[in-house]
Amino acid sequence: MWKEATEEALKEVQKAGVKIYYPDKNLFEEKVKPLIEEYRNEPSVYNLIKQIKMVDYNE
Repeated sequence: MWKEATEEALKEVQKAGVKIYYPDKNLFEEKVKPLIEEYRNEPSVYNLIKQIKMVDYNE
């Protein structure tokens, strides 16, 4: 359901002339790795980061 709604929303904004950019997720992950490591000693934050990384946005 989420995937279909997202695809439909993207089609609508593209029809309106909005340019959609798809960033390089691997490059982003590499660049934020030091920041994420700073939270390793804060279990509540670090565990939340790990949970977010496990989400499959393609469902």
